[in-house]
Amino acid sequence: MINNKILHFTLGLAVAGTAAAAPVLAADYPTKPIRFIVAFPPGGPADITARLISPKLSEILGQPVVIENRGGAAGNVGAQAVAKADPDGYSFLVTTTSFAVNPALWGKDAGYNAETDFVPVSIVSTQPNVIVVHQGVPVKNLGELKTLASTKHLSYATPGNGTTPALTADNLFQVIWKTDMTSIPYRGAGPASAAVVGGEPLVGATAVAGILQFAKAGKVRPLAVSSQERVAALPDVPTLYELGYKDILDYTWTAVLAPKGTPPELVKTVNEAINKVIATPELKTSFDVQALAAVGGTPEAFKEYLGTELQRWAKIVKDTGAKPD
Repeated sequence: MINNKILHFTLGLAVAGTAAAAPVLAADYPTKPIRFIVAFPPGGPADITARLISPKLSEILGQPVVIENRGGAAGNVGAQAVAKADPDGYSFLVTTTSFAVNPALWGKDAGYNAETDFVPVSIVSTQPNVIVVHQGVPVKNLGELKTLASTKHLSYATPGNGTTPALTADNLFQVIWKTDMTSIPYRGAGPASAAVVGGEPLVGATAVAGILQFAKAGKVRPLAVSSQERVAALPDVPTLYELGYKDILDYTWTAVLAPKGTPPELVKTVNEAINKVIATPELKTSFDVQALAAVGGTPEAFKEYLGTELQRWAKIVKDTGAKPD
Protein backbone atom coordinates (compact mmCIF):
# COMPACT_ATOMS: atom_id res chain seq x y z
CA MET A 1 0.00 0.00 0.00
CA ILE A 2 1.28 3.39 -0.87
CA ASN A 3 2.12 5.60 2.06
CA ASN A 4 -0.60 8.23 1.80
CA LYS A 5 1.28 10.59 4.07
CA ILE A 6 4.19 10.53 1.66
CA LEU A 7 1.92 10.93 -1.35
CA HIS A 8 0.02 13.82 0.20
CA PHE A 9 3.29 15.43 1.28
CA THR A 10 4.63 15.09 -2.23
CA LEU A 11 1.47 16.45 -3.83
CA GLY A 12 1.63 19.34 -1.39
CA LEU A 13 5.02 20.26 -2.77
CA ALA A 14 3.31 21.44 -5.93
CA VAL A 15 1.91 24.30 -3.91
CA ALA A 16 5.01 25.05 -1.91
CA GLY A 17 7.33 24.54 -4.87
CA THR A 18 5.42 26.61 -7.38
CA ALA A 19 4.66 29.49 -5.07
CA ALA A 20 8.30 30.46 -5.05
CA ALA A 21 9.05 29.19 -8.53
CA ALA A 22 10.59 31.88 -10.67
CA PRO A 23 12.96 30.06 -13.03
CA VAL A 24 16.52 31.31 -12.75
CA LEU A 25 18.27 30.25 -15.91
CA ALA A 26 21.96 29.46 -15.89
CA ALA A 27 23.72 32.29 -17.73
CA ASP A 28 24.28 30.41 -20.98
CA TYR A 29 21.87 27.46 -20.67
CA PRO A 30 20.26 26.13 -22.71
CA THR A 31 21.79 26.94 -26.09
CA LYS A 32 20.37 24.02 -28.07
CA PRO A 33 17.36 21.65 -28.01
CA ILE A 34 16.82 19.52 -24.91
CA ARG A 35 15.93 15.86 -25.29
CA PHE A 36 13.23 14.30 -23.11
CA ILE A 37 13.71 10.56 -23.59
CA VAL A 38 10.40 8.91 -22.68
CA ALA A 39 11.00 5.34 -21.53
CA PHE A 40 7.69 4.10 -22.96
CA PRO A 41 5.84 4.15 -26.30
CA PRO A 42 3.28 6.84 -27.14
CA GLY A 43 -0.09 6.71 -25.39
CA GLY A 44 0.86 6.10 -21.77
CA PRO A 45 1.11 8.49 -18.81
CA ALA A 46 4.83 9.23 -19.27
CA ASP A 47 4.39 10.12 -22.94
CA ILE A 48 1.19 12.11 -22.32
CA THR A 49 2.75 14.05 -19.44
CA ALA A 50 5.90 14.84 -21.44
CA ARG A 51 3.93 16.06 -24.44
CA LEU A 52 1.63 18.20 -22.29
CA ILE A 53 4.46 20.06 -20.55
CA SER A 54 6.99 20.28 -23.39
CA PRO A 55 5.49 23.21 -25.36
CA LYS A 56 5.43 25.54 -22.36
CA LEU A 57 8.83 24.27 -21.19
CA SER A 58 10.21 25.20 -24.59
CA GLU A 59 8.86 28.73 -24.17
CA ILE A 60 10.35 29.14 -20.69
CA LEU A 61 13.74 27.64 -21.52
CA GLY A 62 14.02 29.32 -24.90
CA GLN A 63 14.92 26.09 -26.72
CA PRO A 64 12.83 23.21 -28.12
CA VAL A 65 12.14 20.33 -25.75
CA VAL A 66 12.16 17.32 -28.09
CA ILE A 67 10.33 14.12 -27.13
CA GLU A 68 12.00 10.80 -28.01
CA ASN A 69 10.16 7.54 -27.22
CA ARG A 70 12.48 4.67 -26.34
CA GLY A 71 10.21 1.96 -25.01
CA GLY A 72 11.22 -1.53 -24.03
CA ALA A 73 11.79 -3.76 -21.00
CA ALA A 74 9.27 -1.86 -18.86
CA GLY A 75 11.25 1.37 -19.09
CA ASN A 76 14.75 -0.08 -18.80
CA VAL A 77 15.79 0.72 -22.37
CA GLY A 78 15.10 4.43 -21.99
CA ALA A 79 16.70 4.54 -18.55
CA GLN A 80 19.85 2.86 -19.81
CA ALA A 81 20.10 5.35 -22.69
CA VAL A 82 19.93 8.35 -20.36
CA ALA A 83 22.28 6.79 -17.81
CA LYS A 84 24.91 6.69 -20.57
CA ALA A 85 24.15 10.17 -21.93
CA ASP A 86 26.45 13.14 -21.43
CA PRO A 87 25.56 14.96 -18.18
CA ASP A 88 25.41 18.31 -19.93
CA GLY A 89 21.80 19.24 -19.23
CA TYR A 90 20.55 18.30 -22.69
CA SER A 91 19.33 14.74 -22.02
CA PHE A 92 16.64 13.86 -19.49
CA LEU A 93 14.71 10.70 -18.70
CA VAL A 94 10.92 10.78 -18.47
CA THR A 95 9.75 7.62 -16.77
CA THR A 96 7.15 6.21 -14.40
CA THR A 97 7.02 4.37 -11.10
CA SER A 98 8.52 1.43 -12.99
CA PHE A 99 11.86 3.18 -12.53
CA ALA A 100 11.53 2.37 -8.80
CA VAL A 101 10.18 -1.14 -9.43
CA ASN A 102 12.69 -2.45 -11.96
CA PRO A 103 15.77 -2.64 -9.70
CA ALA A 104 13.95 -5.21 -7.56
CA LEU A 105 12.24 -6.89 -10.51
CA TRP A 106 15.20 -7.18 -12.87
CA GLY A 107 18.16 -6.97 -10.50
CA LYS A 108 21.38 -6.14 -12.34
CA ASP A 109 19.61 -6.81 -15.65
CA ALA A 110 17.75 -3.52 -15.22
CA GLY A 111 20.97 -1.99 -16.51
CA TYR A 112 21.00 0.99 -14.16
CA ASN A 113 21.24 1.93 -10.50
CA ALA A 114 18.26 4.11 -9.63
CA GLU A 115 20.07 5.83 -6.78
CA THR A 116 23.54 6.41 -8.22
CA ASP A 117 23.16 6.70 -12.01
CA PHE A 118 20.68 9.60 -12.01
CA VAL A 119 19.94 12.96 -10.48
CA PRO A 120 16.25 13.42 -9.55
CA VAL A 121 14.75 16.52 -11.16
CA SER A 122 11.00 16.45 -10.52
CA ILE A 123 7.93 14.28 -10.08
CA VAL A 124 5.61 15.88 -12.60
CA SER A 125 2.32 13.98 -12.33
CA THR A 126 0.61 11.07 -10.67
CA GLN A 127 -2.56 9.03 -11.17
CA PRO A 128 -4.03 5.69 -10.13
CA ASN A 129 -4.28 2.50 -12.15
CA VAL A 130 -7.55 1.15 -13.50
CA ILE A 131 -9.01 -2.29 -14.21
CA VAL A 132 -11.00 -2.38 -17.45
CA VAL A 133 -12.78 -4.91 -19.66
CA HIS A 134 -13.61 -4.90 -23.36
CA GLN A 135 -17.04 -3.47 -24.07
CA GLY A 136 -18.31 -6.89 -25.14
CA VAL A 137 -17.52 -8.62 -21.86
CA PRO A 138 -20.80 -9.28 -20.00
CA VAL A 139 -19.72 -7.87 -16.63
CA LYS A 140 -20.79 -4.55 -15.13
CA ASN A 141 -18.68 -4.48 -11.98
CA LEU A 142 -15.60 -5.98 -10.34
CA GLY A 143 -17.59 -8.63 -8.48
CA GLU A 144 -18.99 -9.95 -11.74
CA LEU A 145 -15.49 -10.07 -13.22
CA LYS A 146 -14.34 -12.15 -10.26
CA THR A 147 -17.22 -14.57 -10.83
CA LEU A 148 -16.45 -14.81 -14.54
CA ALA A 149 -12.76 -15.41 -13.82
CA SER A 150 -13.72 -18.34 -11.61
CA THR A 151 -15.58 -20.07 -14.47
CA LYS A 152 -13.61 -19.00 -17.54
CA HIS A 153 -9.90 -18.65 -18.16
CA LEU A 154 -9.16 -14.98 -18.79
CA SER A 155 -6.06 -13.01 -19.72
CA TYR A 156 -5.27 -9.38 -18.97
CA ALA A 157 -3.11 -6.82 -20.75
CA THR A 158 -0.60 -4.70 -18.85
CA PRO A 159 2.02 -2.11 -19.86
CA GLY A 160 4.72 -4.65 -18.99
CA ASN A 161 5.71 -6.96 -16.16
CA GLY A 162 6.67 -4.98 -13.09
CA THR A 163 4.84 -1.82 -14.12
CA THR A 164 2.56 -0.60 -11.36
CA PRO A 165 -0.63 -1.48 -13.28
CA ALA A 166 0.71 -5.00 -13.76
CA LEU A 167 1.50 -5.30 -10.05
CA THR A 168 -1.95 -3.95 -9.14
CA ALA A 169 -3.59 -6.56 -11.36
CA ASP A 170 -1.26 -9.39 -10.29
CA ASN A 171 -1.98 -8.65 -6.66
CA LEU A 172 -5.75 -8.52 -7.18
CA PHE A 173 -6.25 -11.35 -9.66
CA GLN A 174 -3.59 -13.82 -8.57
CA VAL A 175 -2.75 -13.14 -4.91
CA ILE A 176 -6.12 -12.00 -3.53
CA TRP A 177 -8.59 -13.70 -5.88
CA LYS A 178 -6.32 -16.71 -6.48
CA THR A 179 -7.54 -17.13 -10.06
CA ASP A 180 -5.62 -18.56 -13.00
CA MET A 181 -5.87 -15.32 -15.00
CA THR A 182 -2.85 -14.88 -17.26
CA SER A 183 -0.90 -11.63 -17.47
CA ILE A 184 0.06 -10.53 -20.99
CA PRO A 185 2.71 -7.79 -20.92
CA TYR A 186 2.89 -5.16 -23.66
CA ARG A 187 5.50 -2.47 -24.28
CA GLY A 188 3.58 0.35 -22.63
CA ALA A 189 0.09 1.53 -21.75
CA GLY A 190 -0.71 2.56 -25.33
CA PRO A 191 -0.21 -0.91 -26.85
CA ALA A 192 -1.88 -2.58 -23.84
CA SER A 193 -4.93 -0.34 -24.14
CA ALA A 194 -5.17 -0.95 -27.89
CA ALA A 195 -5.07 -4.70 -27.27
CA VAL A 196 -8.06 -4.57 -24.91
CA VAL A 197 -9.97 -2.34 -27.34
CA GLY A 198 -9.35 -5.01 -29.96
CA GLY A 199 -10.61 -7.73 -27.63
CA GLU A 200 -7.33 -9.57 -27.24
CA PRO A 201 -7.22 -9.92 -24.31
CA LEU A 202 -10.59 -8.99 -22.80
CA VAL A 203 -9.26 -7.49 -19.56
CA GLY A 204 -6.65 -4.82 -18.97
CA ALA A 205 -4.83 -2.87 -16.28
CA THR A 206 -3.14 0.43 -17.08
CA ALA A 207 -2.68 3.86 -15.59
CA VAL A 208 -5.86 5.87 -16.17
CA ALA A 209 -4.34 8.10 -18.86
CA GLY A 210 -3.54 5.12 -21.06
CA ILE A 211 -7.14 3.95 -21.38
CA LEU A 212 -9.20 7.07 -20.67
CA GLN A 213 -9.98 8.02 -24.28
CA PHE A 214 -11.29 4.51 -24.97
CA ALA A 215 -13.35 4.51 -21.80
CA LYS A 216 -15.01 7.78 -22.77
CA ALA A 217 -15.67 6.41 -26.25
CA GLY A 218 -17.37 3.33 -24.78
CA LYS A 219 -14.82 0.90 -26.18
CA VAL A 220 -13.80 -0.39 -22.75
CA ARG A 221 -15.61 -0.50 -19.41
CA PRO A 222 -13.63 0.66 -16.34
CA LEU A 223 -14.46 -1.38 -13.24
CA ALA A 224 -12.22 0.04 -10.49
CA VAL A 225 -9.37 2.47 -9.86
CA SER A 226 -6.52 1.95 -7.41
CA SER A 227 -6.76 5.28 -5.55
CA GLN A 228 -8.38 6.04 -2.21
CA GLU A 229 -10.73 8.58 -3.79
CA ARG A 230 -12.58 8.40 -7.09
CA VAL A 231 -11.07 9.99 -10.18
CA ALA A 232 -12.85 13.11 -11.40
CA ALA A 233 -12.55 12.01 -15.03
CA LEU A 234 -14.28 8.69 -14.16
CA PRO A 235 -16.71 9.70 -11.39
CA ASP A 236 -18.89 6.59 -11.69
CA VAL A 237 -15.99 4.15 -11.33
CA PRO A 238 -15.51 2.91 -7.75
CA THR A 239 -12.13 2.60 -6.06
CA LEU A 240 -10.65 -0.71 -5.02
CA TYR A 241 -10.46 0.84 -1.56
CA GLU A 242 -14.22 1.38 -1.32
CA LEU A 243 -14.82 -2.11 -2.71
CA GLY A 244 -12.97 -3.55 0.27
CA TYR A 245 -9.44 -3.89 -1.11
CA LYS A 246 -8.00 -1.38 1.31
CA ASP A 247 -4.39 -2.47 0.86
CA ILE A 248 -4.39 -1.67 -2.86
CA LEU A 249 -3.57 2.01 -3.11
CA ASP A 250 -1.27 2.08 -6.13
CA TYR A 251 -0.25 5.10 -8.15
CA THR A 252 1.68 5.59 -11.37
CA TRP A 253 3.80 8.73 -11.17
CA THR A 254 5.72 10.31 -14.02
CA ALA A 255 9.08 11.90 -13.25
CA VAL A 256 12.05 13.57 -14.89
CA LEU A 257 15.64 12.57 -14.07
CA ALA A 258 19.05 13.60 -15.39
CA PRO A 259 22.25 11.55 -15.82
CA LYS A 260 24.54 11.59 -12.80
CA GLY A 261 27.02 14.43 -12.95
CA THR A 262 24.55 16.91 -14.44
CA PRO A 263 25.44 20.29 -12.86
CA PRO A 264 23.08 21.21 -9.99
CA GLU A 265 22.39 24.65 -11.46
CA LEU A 266 21.09 23.05 -14.67
CA VAL A 267 18.94 20.60 -12.72
CA LYS A 268 17.56 23.55 -10.77
CA THR A 269 16.78 25.44 -13.96
CA VAL A 270 14.75 22.57 -15.42
CA ASN A 271 13.09 21.80 -12.09
CA GLU A 272 11.92 25.39 -11.65
CA ALA A 273 10.71 25.54 -15.24
CA ILE A 274 8.64 22.37 -14.68
CA ASN A 275 7.19 23.81 -11.48
CA LYS A 276 6.20 26.95 -13.31
CA VAL A 277 4.55 24.99 -16.16
CA ILE A 278 2.45 22.73 -13.94
CA ALA A 279 1.25 25.73 -11.92
CA THR A 280 -0.45 27.28 -14.95
CA PRO A 281 -4.26 27.04 -15.28
CA GLU A 282 -3.86 25.80 -18.85
CA LEU A 283 -1.75 22.85 -17.77
CA LYS A 284 -4.09 22.04 -14.89
CA THR A 285 -6.98 21.85 -17.35
CA SER A 286 -4.97 19.58 -19.65
CA PHE A 287 -3.97 17.36 -16.75
CA ASP A 288 -7.57 17.14 -15.52
CA VAL A 289 -8.69 15.90 -18.92
CA GLN A 290 -6.17 13.06 -18.64
CA ALA A 291 -6.93 12.36 -14.94
CA LEU A 292 -3.42 13.45 -14.01
CA ALA A 293 -2.57 15.28 -10.77
CA ALA A 294 0.34 17.72 -10.79
CA VAL A 295 3.06 17.16 -8.20
CA GLY A 296 6.20 19.30 -8.59
CA GLY A 297 8.45 20.29 -5.71
CA THR A 298 12.21 20.26 -5.30
CA PRO A 299 14.80 17.75 -6.53
CA GLU A 300 15.68 17.05 -2.89
CA ALA A 301 12.08 16.11 -2.04
CA PHE A 302 11.92 13.84 -5.09
CA LYS A 303 15.16 12.12 -4.04
CA GLU A 304 13.73 11.43 -0.58
CA TYR A 305 10.46 10.12 -2.02
CA LEU A 306 12.29 7.93 -4.53
CA GLY A 307 14.11 6.22 -1.67
CA THR A 308 10.81 5.27 -0.03
CA GLU A 309 9.38 4.07 -3.35
CA LEU A 310 12.36 1.79 -4.02
CA GLN A 311 11.79 0.09 -0.66
CA ARG A 312 8.02 -0.11 -1.04
CA TRP A 313 7.98 -1.65 -4.49
CA ALA A 314 10.77 -4.09 -3.64
CA LYS A 315 8.43 -5.56 -1.03
CA ILE A 316 5.51 -5.73 -3.46
CA VAL A 317 7.66 -7.45 -6.09
CA LYS A 318 8.68 -10.01 -3.49
CA ASP A 319 5.13 -10.54 -2.22
CA THR A 320 3.63 -11.01 -5.71
CA GLY A 321 6.50 -13.06 -7.08
CA ALA A 322 6.59 -10.78 -10.13
CA LYS A 323 9.08 -11.67 -12.85
CA PRO A 324 10.44 -9.55 -15.72
CA ASP A 325 9.14 -9.95 -19.27
